[in-house]
Amino acid sequence: MSIRRLLRYFLPRSKSSPGDAFLGSCRDLYRAGFRPFSLDPHTDAYRNHAALAQKLIARAGLQRFLNYLQEGVYDVSIWTALFALEAGSSDVRNQLETTVPPHITAACLEMVARHIDQIPTHDPARAAARWLSSMRGR
Repeated sequence: MSIRRLLRYFLPRSKSSPGDAFLGSCRDLYRAGFRPFSLDPHTDAYRNHAALAQKLIARAGLQRFLNYLQEGVYDVSIWTALFALEAGSSDVRNQLETTVPPHITAACLEMVARHIDQIPTHDPARAAARWLSSMRGR
């Protein structure tokens, strides 16, 4: 076995996997203050993030992509649900050649509904109402 082949085997690869890229993008958006539904879908940041998710779905498959629903940091689970639901839309479905079963759609909608109150808003009235509700619950 050549030295070059051994080095390639033992040294870390410089290219990240699509899964690492997706998780890194979730982290970067979170740290920049962007949360699901607060980022305009027409921005480059959203389109790049969506492209990473589509690439991951195309490479690993929808079922493996859905494993990210279990992630609890950087809103990964909410992003995963959002992009899985988008994968069911006709234009994305044709690109990825995949369909989203109804039970998966229901699970993704449930995931978003469960976490919707944790998504910060820039709407002061909604934030105030949520704060009042949390204070009353004490």
